Amino acid sequence: MKKYILSIILAGFASSAFTQKNYLDKVTDSTCKCLEAGKAKVKSEADLDKLGENCILKAATPYLDSFSRDENVKIEDLDGEIGNKIGQKIGMKLVTNCPAFVELIATFSNSQDEPEVVTGKTSGTVTAVTTSDHIFLSIKEASGKITRLAWIEYFPGADEYKSNPALLKGKQVEVEWKQSEIYNIANKDFAIVKVISKLRVK
Repeated sequence: MKKYILSIILAGFASSAFTQKNYLDKVTDSTCKCLEAGKAKVKSEADLDKLGENCILKAATPYLDSFSRDENVKIEDLDGEIGNKIGQKIGMKLVTNCPAFVELIATFSNSQDEPEVVTGKTSGTVTAVTTSDHIFLSIKEASGKITRLAWIEYFPGADEYKSNPALLKGKQVEVEWKQSEIYNIANKDFAIVKVISKLRVK
């Protein structure tokens, strides 16, 4: 399984931490049972990635309302670095408590490979421009989903707004992004975020 698969597939399940340990235990246990049931069909690393994604999504989905309530975060706002932490916690649990997971990783994961760069596109309205360690744009898509993107490096179109990024608020944009691991000063830890690689104002 690729280096970041557990965090990537939970990117939409963001929260500052699991506030109740039993959530993590239940999700991990259900994920392990799902992996055990499906491992016979895994013939490649791609199969493993797909099985891992499906199993964790299936196991975590019943608890989204609880995650949202306990963390005081709207479900549609769950995003980014918390999903990374949840994925890491589940991965650690699986390594120590799920023989099927260890077997699959040992058989199909090539740890020598460079991590796959995940990219994507987002279109919608910039609803917020916030500054913490970096500048973040919150973009509301037509579906209502809100995606949080980090402005960390230069991208085409950046010059027009670099002196006052807040001018982007309310504008319709098309954004290309890539997932990167960056250091979060507040949490004193690394986090996987979606970093803007190109932005166009409509």
